[in-house]
Amino acid sequence: MVVSMLKLPAIVPSTSKSDISLSVKVDTNAYEQWRSNIHRELEEDLQRQVEQLLEESERQERLSKLQRQYRRTGQCPPLQQADTVDKWSEIDRRNARVLHPLNSKNSFTAQKRLSTYYQFEKNSNKSFYFNSYHSYRSRRRSSQPTDDQNCMSPTMYLNKYMNKASSVPPINNNLSFVFGNSIIKSNKAEVLNIFEQKFTKGDKSNIYVDKNGVIITEDGPFWPDNYRILHPTPKLLSRELLQDEFNLSSSTSNVINQQTYDNQPAIYKYTETIKHPIVIYDMDKTARNQQIKPPDNEHMCPQLIFESRFEGGNLRQVKRVGQFEYELVLRPDLNTRRHTQWYHFRVQNMIANITYRFRIINLMKKSSLYNDGMQILLFSGVGAKKESRGWNRVGHHINYSEYKSRSYNPLLERDINYYELDFQFEFTHSGDTCYIAHCYPYTYTDLKDDLEYLSKIRPSEIFRRDILCESQAGNSCFIITVTDEAVPINKKKFVFISARIHPGETNSSFMMRGLLEYITSNDKIAQKLRTQLVFKIIPMLNPDGVIIGNYRCSLTGKDKNRNFRHPRKQTFPIIYHVKELVQKLQKEQREILAFCDLHGHSRKLNVFAYGCDGCDGAEPDMKTFLDARVLPFIMSKTAPDMFSFDFCKFHIHRCKESTGRVVMWKEMLIKNSFTLEASFAGSNIVENARHFNIQAYEKFGQSICQSLRHYLEILSDSSQLDSIFMDITKSIVSKLNKDKLPLELSSNSNSENQADESKISINSVSNCLDILAKCHKTISEQNASSSSDSDSDPEGGELPEIIAHKDEQMPKKKLKKRRSDKAIEDRVEKLNRKRQMDKANRTLPERGTLFTSKYANRNGNGLPIFTTERAYERKHQRMV
Repeated sequence: MVVSMLKLPAIVPSTSKSDISLSVKVDTNAYEQWRSNIHRELEEDLQRQVEQLLEESERQERLSKLQRQYRRTGQCPPLQQADTVDKWSEIDRRNARVLHPLNSKNSFTAQKRLSTYYQFEKNSNKSFYFNSYHSYRSRRRSSQPTDDQNCMSPTMYLNKYMNKASSVPPINNNLSFVFGNSIIKSNKAEVLNIFEQKFTKGDKSNIYVDKNGVIITEDGPFWPDNYRILHPTPKLLSRELLQDEFNLSSSTSNVINQQTYDNQPAIYKYTETIKHPIVIYDMDKTARNQQIKPPDNEHMCPQLIFESRFEGGNLRQVKRVGQFEYELVLRPDLNTRRHTQWYHFRVQNMIANITYRFRIINLMKKSSLYNDGMQILLFSGVGAKKESRGWNRVGHHINYSEYKSRSYNPLLERDINYYELDFQFEFTHSGDTCYIAHCYPYTYTDLKDDLEYLSKIRPSEIFRRDILCESQAGNSCFIITVTDEAVPINKKKFVFISARIHPGETNSSFMMRGLLEYITSNDKIAQKLRTQLVFKIIPMLNPDGVIIGNYRCSLTGKDKNRNFRHPRKQTFPIIYHVKELVQKLQKEQREILAFCDLHGHSRKLNVFAYGCDGCDGAEPDMKTFLDARVLPFIMSKTAPDMFSFDFCKFHIHRCKESTGRVVMWKEMLIKNSFTLEASFAGSNIVENARHFNIQAYEKFGQSICQSLRHYLEILSDSSQLDSIFMDITKSIVSKLNKDKLPLELSSNSNSENQADESKISINSVSNCLDILAKCHKTISEQNASSSSDSDSDPEGGELPEIIAHKDEQMPKKKLKKRRSDKAIEDRVEKLNRKRQMDKANRTLPERGTLFTSKYANRNGNGLPIFTTERAYERKHQRMV
């Protein structure tokens, strides 16, 4: 790398002070410009080297695939393979080269990664053809062509590259190894080598079952080396299982005359006390096959067996602290100290109708819906086989409060305030295999099964499954395209819908599943939407976090939904490619109607939306204020039993400026950019508050599509749009206090100090804009004061700062009364007189006398003797 040095201007001496300051300023500006140029060129050089290495690894991968293909047909001789080397040592070597740009200064011009992804013509009237997309199997992200590969035969391609001199040394001699978007040590290298060995033996299947029974394909699941999955993925989402509805009752109801863990008949049978806690499960130390040991004492209740080392599981440690009481510790998100909210584990060796007490002691959120009536989810294996029952809501005496330490636990951080979930419940069947979870689990394997199911029953003209990119661990990030191919692409608008950017918010995946099944069905509304829109759906934005059981973060330990503004390709590859895809469509002048990110919420009920209205300034545009609320208002009418328009917020807080909805609205200029939040618990806007089950989440996914259809109809009819504007204004004004309303509306108020929506008279849209402009300050204050309902946590493991109030002053320490100077002088003089008298009365021993021990008259003449000898001597004296 050649760095152009800028010549710094010399400072001309001058007797004037103003001339000296001016010359120093010019010199400083030149130095800063020279420094910025150095940093820019170093960064460009580093980026060129990374792209160069990735291109070289992809070229070798394509060469290896063609070689395997023609080795089978015999048209091309096999390449000579060198001895295999350690793959991860080669990755470390590559890391060293990338991190030290001065070691390699070869210039390289990388081609665009998405140059062949979407090849739409600007004014094309052709039908929407899917061949312009990269295909599902043959053209993965790691094997995108960068030359004229499509214009030559495979034999010519091999002849061209077999003797080609590479500008970069080969990464490793085993060409079957595929590098992902980032250098993460995972089990993918081992699995791909096994696939190659099976292919050379004639086995063309792309399914591999490891020694623990985990089913792995070319798409995943893959996980990092510092995490272990030791059990197959549990199949808990069969479509044949029944899902019951459960009411959302208060936490204190239905506990009268309820059996508890310390007040049940079993306490008279199992009377043995446990003196100290016993660790019965540790995910790092416990053996894979846990043996069921019979109790040594008949007065000891059989010990439960816990397991969480499967896909999507989360349980770090279990201690048995009583006969029927267990203390559980969750595993924080990988590479973090916090984000402990998602739990999913297996329990075995239970006894039916005995009340057990579980305490999860390291939760992070200050409040939870468990105190509002939310219950625990439990899946019974015996119940599923005999009764065809799916997940059930169980538990009583549920309490969520601040954790008070009862004993020392090295897994807990001393500087973090934890919260405890305490609940009691009974198992229905003895010797059952049960699963307990925070919400209905939905794994990466479940997603692959659902997409495979849809690809079989839906025609390829409306449903297409592709791979957007690969995650850090090498898992495929699927992107689904749904539209009607018969309608030209230039007559359609695009809609982006995504989910599971936070792995623990599993309810978003069920909304996504309901949406996918509905939009690809033969329903008339779905057929009409496919002729008007192109749906780009990313069902799982964080597959790595889903696989390892994280709650909020990816493998980097960072929240992906806080890194949309400047995502790095190596750190957040999926977010990077999503933004690149949106920018690609905008450059081709494709209109994006809406962007919707599906989430789950652990502290609020119902379903609601977070949007962006951009009305935070001194002179807001109230027309934009209303436009941002149209689609959520339609959703509240489409799903009145689930969606709450009053819970929606459109204020943009500073901490949310890097989220997906804000970046898509602010940078990509997408007018309808939302985050849809679905409660983990249920809805309270109906007559009987109830929990959400899987069918309810899927039903709301259908409501999203129906709302989009209604929204398109309103956009084409100005009278309906004006009516919606007036209804939104009435709904907003009716929630304001009477003393803060305009004078023309303050008279129409009820006894509850709020305006009556039915009595508010609004005649036109201009009247709406005037009223909202007058009430905007009050509306902004309400939105700003509701920031505490956010479901996000502070990043990095630090707790938020607590602002001390000025009126709360710490009590001052009492100071000792200072002595006077005269008292100090008198005391010093008294001490001096005492020293002189002691010195005068001291008697010194004669010169030459020896030191005499005061213990000389004791047994042994003062010399130490052993205790046994002293006891023997005393015994002899007593006998005499």
